[in-house]
Formats: sequence, structure tokens, C-alpha cells
Amino acid sequence: MRSGFEVFDAHCDTLTVKGLSHTKTQLRLRNIKRYKKYIQVFAICADENPPFLHAKRHIKKYNTLIKKWGMERIENRYDLKNTHFGAILALEGADALYGSLSALDFFYKEGVRLLTLTWNNNNAAASSITSEDDNGLSDFGKRLVRACNQKGIVIDLSHIGDKGFYDVCEISEKPFVCSHSNSRTVFEVKRNITDRQFTHIVKRDGVCGINFYSEFLGEKKDIDGIYSHIEHFCALGGEKNIGLGSDFDGIRSMPIDCTGASYMEKIAENLLMHNYSEKTVKDILWGNFYRVFDEILK
Repeated sequence: MRSGFEVFDAHCDTLTVKGLSHTKTQLRLRNIKRYKKYIQVFAICADENPPFLHAKRHIKKYNTLIKKWGMERIENRYDLKNTHFGAILALEGADALYGSLSALDFFYKEGVRLLTLTWNNNNAAASSITSEDDNGLSDFGKRLVRACNQKGIVIDLSHIGDKGFYDVCEISEKPFVCSHSNSRTVFEVKRNITDRQFTHIVKRDGVCGINFYSEFLGEKKDIDGIYSHIEHFCALGGEKNIGLGSDFDGIRSMPIDCTGASYMEKIAENLLMHNYSEKTVKDILWGNFYRVFDEILK
């Protein structure tokens, strides 16, 4: 059955799945085709060495996947406006840049439009949230943020250390996002973000995408867990600053009642049941991330 909802999912790791068989992935074509519109950000995770060659291989995989699934590449504002079933390419971790803005030029030409500054390790740009020593942004990292602003690449602060987060707040002239992060107040793990950090996202007109990983949700590892993070962020004045960042195929366990992208509709129905307005629900599923990309893409 076709859904009337529009969905913008700001993060998945489906490109890391070997073979990309529909039986192996959490993100499945039949589930995303159910929606009126669907945009998926596909991340190339910096989890293999050498990172530059690893990223190049996965760009080929990305191109093969979106062709096979009948998705359209989104690389500019025109694409964003005119695509109903689209894909955006991202680098998760600046490792593949090797501290070079020339490498950023290369990946921009290949279609990268979102850059997660770090993954679970430090790199030439910044310290990761997993690092014992949080040194924030390096000099290269500061130049990288400015270059992304200039080029029209969305800056993603999921995984970054707390000091680096605030460094970006001071430097970036554009909105930034946490593509797949939850509330540290609702459930205290490092990968979730603090209320102070979310408030900065709100002030800068950015978005935080709710991560579906059950171990980041808290005691309630189901739709109620998802709702608790959305409700908390809304209480901080963030109705226009919450989105979805499922992390499909990058998480070991989904919410117990989640079977894939059909879950987005279940989230919408749950919010409506909690008396969220239809406009707010549409913004969380689609409009908020759409707004940020519409502002930043060229």
C-alpha cells in the first residue's frame, strides 16, 4: 500500500553491506518505494584503509545502487526540488581527505554533498566523541568547515567531540546538522547530544536526525523510545529542528517493532496519536532536513 507521507532520511550505511542483496539490508527498496517522496542520504563510512581508495570504491557502489534502485542523484538545489525518489552522497569521516582541500574538490565533483567531520576515530580535521583527548577542530578542520560552506556541502556533527562541536558553532556561517544523533538527556551515551548542543542547532536553524539504534534509545527500545527523544527535543523548542537519521545498515539492532523504512510511517502515526499537528509531523519526516539542504546546496 502506498503511503501519502514524504520522507527524508539523513543517514544510512547501506553502502557498507556486501552484495547489497535486498535480503541483507535493513533499508529495502520495497519499503522506500511506498512513500510519496523519499530522499536517502547514503554515507561512505571511514571504516577501512586506505580511506581514499575505500571511498572511491564505494562511490562506484553508490552509482550502481541508485541506478539499480531507480533513484535520482541530488547534487544541487534544482535536483532537490525536482526529485521524488532521490539519493544524496555523504562521507562519514574526513579521513579520505588526508588533510587536503584538493581532495574535497575531488569528492565534491563525485557528488558528495554532506560531510560528517569524524566517525569513531580522530582524523586530520577533528577529534571524535570516542577520543579520550578532545582537541576540537584542527587548523585544517577549520579551513574545511569554511570550504564546505563555500561549496555547498552540509556539515554533519554526529560523532564529533564536544569541543569540535562548539568550534563549528563559532566558525560555520551556514546551518549544520547532526544527521543521526539522539538526546543525551533522555539517554546518557556519548554519541547522543546534549541539550546545550541541540539548542545551538536550533539557534543556527539546523536539524538533528533521530537515530534508530536501539542502544541509543534508552530503556524503551521501541516506538516509545523514538517518541521520547522527539518529545524532549520539541520541549527545547525544536519542532523545526528534528528529522530522521535512521542509521539503517550501520546499527546492530533496530527498535523491536521496526522492520525497515516502513517504520517512518509508524513514527508519523505515533506523533499524530500524541496530538502533534500534521504540519509538525510532515516537517519531522521531510520538511526540516529539506529546508537545510535547500539553503546550502548550490
